[in-house]
Amino acid sequence: MSVLSSALFAILLFHQGLAYLLEPNCKGHIELVYKIQAGENALGYHTPFMVSIYDNTRKFIAGGSLIHKRFVLTAGHVISKDLKFVRLGEKDRTCQNWNCSIVQEYLVDKAIGHPGNKLLFENDIGLLRLNAHVEYNKAIKPICIIVDDEVKFKDVKKLRAFGWGRTASTEKLSDVLKTILLNREDPSACELSVGATATDHQFCAASADGHGDTCPGDSGGPLVADFTYEGKMSYTQIGIVSYGSQSCNASSIYTDVASHQAWIAEMVHTHEEHLLFENCSSQWTGNIAVRLWETTILKRTVAGTLITDEFVVTVARAFQTNFTDM
Repeated sequence: MSVLSSALFAILLFHQGLAYLLEPNCKGHIELVYKIQAGENALGYHTPFMVSIYDNTRKFIAGGSLIHKRFVLTAGHVISKDLKFVRLGEKDRTCQNWNCSIVQEYLVDKAIGHPGNKLLFENDIGLLRLNAHVEYNKAIKPICIIVDDEVKFKDVKKLRAFGWGRTASTEKLSDVLKTILLNREDPSACELSVGATATDHQFCAASADGHGDTCPGDSGGPLVADFTYEGKMSYTQIGIVSYGSQSCNASSIYTDVASHQAWIAEMVHTHEEHLLFENCSSQWTGNIAVRLWETTILKRTVAGTLITDEFVVTVARAFQTNFTDM
């Protein structure tokens, strides 16, 4: 990463107060229904952020969530698989592109695992960079990821999980996206079911009605909840399906997204191909010499370059005196 790009990133973070949504155009508010039984089909309009992940044989591997126009969030233990592509806007995995117009398919061009995911799924989180920018629409939109060290989700007790995993320990993977309501539990509650206590990077949760659980095949899928941030309520990702018991009817361990928010933001910034401002440059062609990005700072003979709709970059000597409004 160049010194200039790092400096500009720091300027923008300072301008945003070190607190922001990773993708401002993320999923809006949806009222959660607390009487859904385990394994109910998930309505398509509830899940525009859902991602199904496949290997190079077109075998379904895991779930994930769209968090950015180039990135999918999933479980770290999924990253070791031979991942090939993802499908967005998919509710029924039997729906093929030719008869399912809302589905978009993207190749995985980079898989990024957390370096601390080496023992007992401690940091079971990973990112997939896609080969192109995702085109958002009503059926495809990212889930909200809050990047703010002051925000914690420990008071969020009811969470909704989504996935195409088994509907019971002995059944096959589901073709249709399923959903289940979970209650956050004490970290020690998973000791009986999986033989481990949730760490600071994890949390323990179980079915809200005492029946069902996430199951093999649900790995990487999101746990979400309505959350109010800076006065706006949005569907926000709280956790990631990590691991649980083979019975699919007990408490399970989930990756805590809040404790990894800085890592997520850093990886997205580091591995994204950057244009500081997307609507940059000019559409003029031919022999017309028009440079729309050039600026002049009044009262001094100093040139500057317009880099976003709010910022101009220039030399330090431009700030020897105070400027009036331009």
